[in-house]
Amino acid sequence: MKAKLIIPTSLSEIKLKEYQQFMLIQDKKDDKGFMLEVIRTFAKGDLDAVERFPVSKIEEIYLSILTLLQSEENALKRVININGVEYGFHPDLQELTIGEFSDIEEFIKQGYSQNIHKILAVLYRPVNRKHGKLYGIEPYSGTGKRPDIFLDHFPVDALHGVFVFFSIIENESMMNILSSLSKQEIEKLFKPQPQ
Repeated sequence: MKAKLIIPTSLSEIKLKEYQQFMLIQDKKDDKGFMLEVIRTFAKGDLDAVERFPVSKIEEIYLSILTLLQSEENALKRVININGVEYGFHPDLQELTIGEFSDIEEFIKQGYSQNIHKILAVLYRPVNRKHGKLYGIEPYSGTGKRPDIFLDHFPVDALHGVFVFFSIIENESMMNILSSLSKQEIEKLFKPQPQ
């Protein structure tokens, strides 16, 4: 009897809850059971049968999942649809309110990996108006039930776009900081320190 196992073939099939679980088990990479944990995290079907698979099959499934996770779609998805509701990414991050900013900061302090769904619930809110590609989102009044909805339904392909977006902003911020420093200040920053 063959075990039926469904392996995701696109990032949109992986939900935030699964990806978050994967982020949390990363520190167990040296554990022999890590490959099995990764498979159990992302695969659907007869997961108990996986332990009876030959090592070569486990490695094949594991590598296909890792390859998928590394095949980032780099475009930020500004609007996503979950259960018939459109959620828009904050249209202007320079206009974050103190409430939005402090909630994001607090969620990061409590543990980025454990709270990514809460951070996304601050940044993605229901679209309340739309004109072509332009849209507006509901004013911020807390995250409400969005963290739970996002945990179960937020597609990982949209998450990758957010990661790339923030890494670009981080790099641009670093370049702006460096460009504002004098040559001597930059040399001090990167000068090897005596041991």
